[in-house]
Amino acid sequence: MASTPPSIVYLGNYPIPTPTQSQTQAQTQTQAQTHTQTQTYTSPSVPPPQSPLPTTLTTHPPKYPILYLYDGDTALALAIRQFFLERGGVRVRSGFLDVEPKDQILPSVVHEPDYAGEVPVLFLGRPTRRPVVKVVGFGPITEYVDGVAIGGRKLYGDTVQEMAVIRTRIYCLDRDVVRPLYNWNNNHPGNVSGGEVTGLVPVGERQEGLRRRVLEGLDQVERDLEVQEQVQERGVEKAEKGYLLGKFSAADVYFFALVVAHVDRWDWVFDDERRPRVTEYFNRVRRRPMTGLAEEFWDTETTTVVEEGERWGYI
Repeated sequence: MASTPPSIVYLGNYPIPTPTQSQTQAQTQTQAQTHTQTQTYTSPSVPPPQSPLPTTLTTHPPKYPILYLYDGDTALALAIRQFFLERGGVRVRSGFLDVEPKDQILPSVVHEPDYAGEVPVLFLGRPTRRPVVKVVGFGPITEYVDGVAIGGRKLYGDTVQEMAVIRTRIYCLDRDVVRPLYNWNNNHPGNVSGGEVTGLVPVGERQEGLRRRVLEGLDQVERDLEVQEQVQERGVEKAEKGYLLGKFSAADVYFFALVVAHVDRWDWVFDDERRPRVTEYFNRVRRRPMTGLAEEFWDTETTTVVEEGERWGYI
């Protein structure tokens, strides 16, 4: 009995030939070659036609690496999905953990009846192989994917200097905005459940100081975006305008996803009068095609092929 090939979902521009189409193409090519050979015998002066490219090179993507991922409904998982989609050049096999919403939240740590720990988790190799090697955290996962993905443009840059700048930006955003923002939520006096996530009792007096830290961090982002505008006016391409470091990078993925994942809990972070560039920045990232796709979870029944492409040029 012939085995059934695994299902594959393609996210890209490569057409997927059906068996019927492949057979028809093969028959057409055979007939064309036979007809050409006949013409060659009767009219030697006519040069033979150019040989068509192999079907496997024109209708299928390159052999991208397979990444095994344990996904879930967390803020960091949203960021990882967006990074995969923006980077491209990979295949994804995913499991999924349904995470119940709680009052207290962390970007990646969850406590569920059947699982407690970090989500998402990237397995370096098949999860069934022993020993199992796992990677967690935005930096380790995305830097690994950026290195193994085929084609496209690296979201951590092409030089060690660019990588250092992007990693520093992510660190500062986490320290000045993301971490105090989640701590502000977790110290809300109205929290009555979810204490198993942080193990902390909410202390309302801490909220004002945490809110002030977040607003100061956002003010700094506003100033940085203003500086980027001034630099771009001196010759940077318009397609790269309006992002944290000029062109779209891993820092934009991290900052956007970690804030918007629970934006309904802290809508006060947006102030169009005080920080118009921050508001426009979030709107710009939200308009990117891959941002909307990142809200959908990976199909756990199929291998998803994410084609490489110039996604940074959309907005």
